[in-house]
Amino acid sequence: MLRSRHKPARLSLGSRSRPRSARSQQLFGAVGLRSERRSGQKLWQKLRAPLQILGALAVLLVINLYVLYYRHGTSLPALLRQAETGRALSARLSGPVGTPPQPTRPLRKPKVLPPLPDYPRVVEQPLHVSDSLGDVLNKVAVPARQKSELATALQGVLDPGGFGPGQSLTFFYDHDERLQAVDYRLTDSLAYHLERVQTGSADRFVPVKQTQPLVRSTLRLELGFEGKNDLQAAMLRAGETPALAARVYEVLACELNLYSDTQAGDKLRLLVEKQHLGDRFYRYGRLLAVEYLPATATTGGRNRRLRAFLRSEGSPVNAGAAPGASALYFGDSGDSLSRSICRAPLLWSRANRTTLASAPQLQGEKGRYVLDYPAEATVPVVAIAAGKVKLGPSRPGKPQTVVVQHAGGLETSYGPIGRLVRGLVDGQIVKQRQVIGYVATPAGRDAAHLRLQARLSGRVVDPGKLKSTREPGIPDAERAAFVAQSSDWAEKLARSDEAVIATRGGESR
Repeated sequence: MLRSRHKPARLSLGSRSRPRSARSQQLFGAVGLRSERRSGQKLWQKLRAPLQILGALAVLLVINLYVLYYRHGTSLPALLRQAETGRALSARLSGPVGTPPQPTRPLRKPKVLPPLPDYPRVVEQPLHVSDSLGDVLNKVAVPARQKSELATALQGVLDPGGFGPGQSLTFFYDHDERLQAVDYRLTDSLAYHLERVQTGSADRFVPVKQTQPLVRSTLRLELGFEGKNDLQAAMLRAGETPALAARVYEVLACELNLYSDTQAGDKLRLLVEKQHLGDRFYRYGRLLAVEYLPATATTGGRNRRLRAFLRSEGSPVNAGAAPGASALYFGDSGDSLSRSICRAPLLWSRANRTTLASAPQLQGEKGRYVLDYPAEATVPVVAIAAGKVKLGPSRPGKPQTVVVQHAGGLETSYGPIGRLVRGLVDGQIVKQRQVIGYVATPAGRDAAHLRLQARLSGRVVDPGKLKSTREPGIPDAERAAFVAQSSDWAEKLARSDEAVIATRGGESR
């Protein structure tokens, strides 16, 4: 008989059913926990948005409380105090066009500007309501590349109300005719000074806010010489800078060497405009009058009394600082202090006083008359008379000689020149005492120097004996007005009882 391969089914009773019941309880318990979690998440999703809104409202409430009750200048107590004292907020936003708003919070301590260099060319441009920045920059002939850089720097400091009366832009140029600094003055107590800063191959103008009051004054100075080569030392003893000494020298350059021709007991009287920011000197204005009084005066030669008065009509704001300043000055009766040939080929504003007091050495070997001037490297070289530039072939990095052809068959040469002034080209017409280049750096142990040669009708002549004629004086139609002005300045020069002639506003008393 065959046995079935399938085992008989067994009934599961009693203890066999209890484990299944336990597993069911565990299963239903887990389901309950998950449902509770789901309900908690749904509740949080419902409450999250309102809670976020409440948090944002709380932050805004805190900010408003700070602004309205604690922040200086905007709090309700501060505004109420302004209203009580008659300083309503609307007063800050009203007024004529060009009036800058007055700040309500204390200003930070402004950065103190050092005295400006005595730039040879300064252009002061008054601003009007109808002016635009582009028109002003075009009027003063700012180069296109610097125009965009300057406009970018000024955008952040321009008066939002536009230009207005009393505002001005002042431009400062160096000997290479490069724009170095700009002053944007809104009021006598608010201005921005923008200095050119070179960063790699690009330039940018960095503004510095100035809130110190601008004080203008006209100062009378009297200096006493203690011997030769004492001009700069005398200026320092009087509390002034060497820049003013260079101005005085430039004015009298064609008449007198104030470094080598002076002696103990000589006197120098000046009338000069000055500007201060607060109580700190900022820059010189116009040099109005100069008087040289030798201790032992002679009727002829170098030791004689000299007076120089500025022809104020149309004179620049820095009259006396630019090369060739003697052309702007005249004697008591209106005679010019400038001559057709001014035998000073170096610009004294950059030369040291030892160089200025050293006489040039005449070298005449083999019929070659050469005046050799001791000088420092990079000192500017100027033409001794007006003429046309003639440039020969040059090699990069090598000194060269510059020739200037003058009227009457005169030709002068200057060398060694290390670097030409920027923009100088062959055939260019230059004025008397216009910068043409810079003294070359000496090679080896040689001392820096400048050699001046002259030819007259092709013949070599002594440069120190060139004949010069006095330039035309004040026209007859204008001479009476000039004499009246110079007489007033001469009277102020003689008033030793008063140092400051005028303050605040620049008007002479």
